[in-house]
Amino acid sequence: MKKIIVFFQNDVSKLIVGALLFLCALITEFAGTEYIYKVLYILALLVSGIGVYMNAVKGIMRADFLDEKFLMSI
Repeated sequence: MKKIIVFFQNDVSKLIVGALLFLCALITEFAGTEYIYKVLYILALLVSGIGVYMNAVKGIMRADFLDEKFLMSI
């Protein structure tokens, strides 16, 4: 578990995993699956943008709603 956490602390690794999930979502969307591709799109978005989302939540806690991280997460 520790190796996985260390792996996802690197921005390049998050980008690679997000891109792979995105490609899998594209393939499954054109293959005709029902909801699997939507889940893969959401996972790709969450994996690649987790840093922005965490900073947006911290900004919301500080009542800073017009922060650039908050606006990017929308």
